[in-house]
Amino acid sequence: MWGQGATEEMEVVELVEGSHYVTEAVHEGMRYTSGFRVTPVGTGRGEATRVTMDFAAEATIVSAKRRSEPQ
Repeated sequence: MWGQGATEEMEVVELVEGSHYVTEAVHEGMRYTSGFRVTPVGTGRGEATRVTMDFAAEATIVSAKRRSEPQ
């Protein structure tokens, strides 16, 4: 974050087969959440699958909220 590399171990907190999954990690006052959703779509050439990914980072304590603000 902010030009720094980071590695976190994510835990699967929600899984719906054939639909989506959500992972979460909490570290040093931050909660990181990511998710992947798969959606079947029709195309001019047949069936395909759309994959959508999202990511969020949320400060859970005041000092982390200050650290997460751009300098």
